[in-house]
Amino acid sequence: MILTAAIETAEAHTKRALVRKQAKWYANSFPAGDIVFDDYNPVRDVSSISYKNSTGVATTLSTADYNLDYVGDTLRIYPAYSTSWPDTYDYTDARDNVTITFTAGYNSTNATQGSTGDVPERIKAAIKIIAADLYENRESVVVGTVVNSVHIPATAEKLLMQEATLRF
Repeated sequence: MILTAAIETAEAHTKRALVRKQAKWYANSFPAGDIVFDDYNPVRDVSSISYKNSTGVATTLSTADYNLDYVGDTLRIYPAYSTSWPDTYDYTDARDNVTITFTAGYNSTNATQGSTGDVPERIKAAIKIIAADLYENRESVVVGTVVNSVHIPATAEKLLMQEATLRF
């Protein structure tokens, strides 16, 4: 429980998926340009891209219709040469006209034995610090007081900021 909380805290601060997981990205329509994943990094694989076509019928794009470009841990998806993203169903309140199913997270060499694979060492160290702090301060709340936010040790925060995915 404490380790899970520490990992989730590190994921929230770095905007990275530390544990391998399958996830979905939703949008109302395809963007005018490329699709760039700057959360859930590192994206390891795209399973499918589906969309509701202009008549509302669910359709899956062929892998020949798009390209994947990995720059470091960031994935960029763009239409194949001489093509563009297809038109989607014209319903502005729909949040799932486009769905991308993908796998994100670091490699784990042996998950059953707790190996952390290629997770950066700074993140591993920060998780240990956060877990230790959560354990040591598990009864630090005083009844009748207001807690404004979750405390993260300064050392862990500095380590995580060095690995955070930044947006510009």
